[in-house]
Amino acid sequence: MSEAHEGNVLTTYRSLRVAMIPLLLILVVATAFETMRGQVCVLGSISAYFHTPVRGAFVFALAGLGACLIAYKGNDPIEDVLLNFAGFMAFLVALVPTTVDTTCAAKYGNVVADANTADAVRNNVLTLFFVSVVAFGLYRLMPKLVAATKKRRGLAVAPPDPVTPSEDAKSVSRLARVLAVVALAIVLVELALFGFLPSTFKDVAHGISAITMVLGVLGVMVANARGFARATRGTGDPPAKPWINRYAVAAAATLALIGLAILLMYSRPHLILVIELIVIVGFVVFWLMQTRELWDYPTREQKSQKVDQVLEKAGRGQELEPEGVEELVPTSQPGLVAEPAPTPQPEVVVEPAPTPQPEVAASVEKSMSRGDVFKAL
Repeated sequence: MSEAHEGNVLTTYRSLRVAMIPLLLILVVATAFETMRGQVCVLGSISAYFHTPVRGAFVFALAGLGACLIAYKGNDPIEDVLLNFAGFMAFLVALVPTTVDTTCAAKYGNVVADANTADAVRNNVLTLFFVSVVAFGLYRLMPKLVAATKKRRGLAVAPPDPVTPSEDAKSVSRLARVLAVVALAIVLVELALFGFLPSTFKDVAHGISAITMVLGVLGVMVANARGFARATRGTGDPPAKPWINRYAVAAAATLALIGLAILLMYSRPHLILVIELIVIVGFVVFWLMQTRELWDYPTREQKSQKVDQVLEKAGRGQELEPEGVEELVPTSQPGLVAEPAPTPQPEVVVEPAPTPQPEVAASVEKSMSRGDVFKAL
């Protein structure tokens, strides 16, 4: 893969990561502006603002967020499954409105559910399921079409060498499969309600989708804490402690605040709104931390490969130079002939090509652990 292509891939990942923050902020800012417009009154949830002038921003933000969550590849299979599931649920939250909130009767006394809500839900959700099947089919079919084209044109592409996964990787893969089955079961239940009990679907789909989307997002935060602990662990280090890092703190704080809100505001009209804001703030903090960590790497796996290269060079006592630059050093040991120094040539200034990963030009002490190097990069 060329450097230019790697740079384009990295730019795409960066764009996806950064885009999620303003999409989340749209939900908060749009509802805040509407709350302060005219008579100040706060509805019970962000979803309740669907029936106000916020509707366009609400649907746009959730649809964009869902697309970004699905398009972004997680750092491990668990995170990837949860991101995809949360993204799909975001589509349903946007397309299936909640009931009208009567908290602000004086301000929204004339607001009622649209007469064609049932028709809109039927059309939009049927379209969502149809294009989802098409997208999934294209994603699975395209590699086969590309391979068939290469074979037809006489290009023999050797399959990649099989890699024996570690026990930890097998454990992650098993848990990811379980989560995928659970996620698929939830989607199939909603699909069954949509097909056989459309009125029930219209009443409960929004709540089911919103709750499961939040659980998916919280699951991503928890899974990331475990993944970060595994990535910073060296070969000979003791077992990873997934709950002693900044990601674990962010996930624990978010969960604790949700529990506190439920305890203090149970049966209060704005409990759901408070929980939604806690989740949004918690995810934004987590996503900013992860974006800063992975700004130079599409995934944590690629960053781990870079760390392995750095540690390998440090283990041989070599000075870490920018990749692609090799220096020939004469030796004075007996029996060995040193290479003659090259004849000086006129200096030519060449603009260096951009590289998608940072160059490491400093020595790493052998006493530094894998975690130290991982965090430094």
